[in-house]
Amino acid sequence: MKAGFHFKNIDALRFFAFAKVYLLHVPIVSSVWWFQQIKTGGGIGVMFFFVLSGFLITWLLLKEKTTNNQINAKRFMMRRILRIWPVYFLVLAFVYFMPNELLSSWGLRIVGGYEPDWIYSFSFLENYKMLMSDQFPITTPLSVFWSLCIEEHFYLFWLLMMSLLPIRFIKYFLIGCFPISIFMRWIEPHIWQNSLMFTNDLFTNLDLFAAGGLAAYVFTFKEEVYEKTMSKIPKFMQFVFILLVLTLVFFHRYILPEIAFSTINLFRSCLFGISFALLILMMVSKHSLIHFSEKHVFSKLGELSYGLYVYHLIFIHAMMRYCEKHYINLNETMNITVFVLLNLILSIGLSYLSKKYIEDWFLGLKRYFNP
Repeated sequence: MKAGFHFKNIDALRFFAFAKVYLLHVPIVSSVWWFQQIKTGGGIGVMFFFVLSGFLITWLLLKEKTTNNQINAKRFMMRRILRIWPVYFLVLAFVYFMPNELLSSWGLRIVGGYEPDWIYSFSFLENYKMLMSDQFPITTPLSVFWSLCIEEHFYLFWLLMMSLLPIRFIKYFLIGCFPISIFMRWIEPHIWQNSLMFTNDLFTNLDLFAAGGLAAYVFTFKEEVYEKTMSKIPKFMQFVFILLVLTLVFFHRYILPEIAFSTINLFRSCLFGISFALLILMMVSKHSLIHFSEKHVFSKLGELSYGLYVYHLIFIHAMMRYCEKHYINLNETMNITVFVLLNLILSIGLSYLSKKYIEDWFLGLKRYFNP
């Protein structure tokens, strides 16, 4: 594959994953059952992000290892740093250097939770602070940073394993991640003894990354067989599979409910991970039923997904405080519609500016770490 190879449909999938998280966070209260089904399960969006990361990062590392017989660890980590760190530390600077009184007046300090600790935040250990406290951080948007911390831990762990393991053993490592994560979810309540925070670390989510990694392994080493197989699958069967995945996501509360430390929770992410990995494999194929061009609105929004994920909660909480101060009733249909649309527009706008003037500038430095 060429260095500039771009997977079709991936950016659109990123936006759909963000949309699931976004709907969870918007303050819509509705008794309409179908809307509640769509709104709940924001963690499923994060699961999808993890599977996507597993797919893309594994593919990049396998491609480099098969081409050069080794992985340039410095180049890999610098490219990840340039992608994640600028926006991450910019938001942390905002959170830690703004006076608490001002943050409170803007609605960015929630009731309850723990006071942020810069040692954990700046060292990508916010997820462990949440586990130890069994609470969310009191300051927005640190409550969503747990997943970014897990991503960083994933980069380091994956780089280590992909560098050390011979290529012939990598598929066994990926398969082995499933029983490891099941075991870690089983033993987790004995470690943390929490009532609120669970599966907030890398190893309890390892199967999600591994599911994406297995899809990347197939795409890398079995591409011809995979594409030949995809060409023989009728479009109708692809449609049925997409419908089944959407049904799983829509009815997740009945099919695979999220119940902390339950037996079903041991296997829940395995099933979601495998379903999402198969969906990604289908969507990146040249024989895919669905095609989102790079210029499609969902693809363009998907390019902004990192900023959207980081910034959207700031606008949600700030606008909620504004509505509270001005006695705006968010239970009225018109008010909540304006709230959701305005929040999404502002989040997209800031994410666009962030990508253009911050993220893209730092990403441009990646050329200094190319072979």
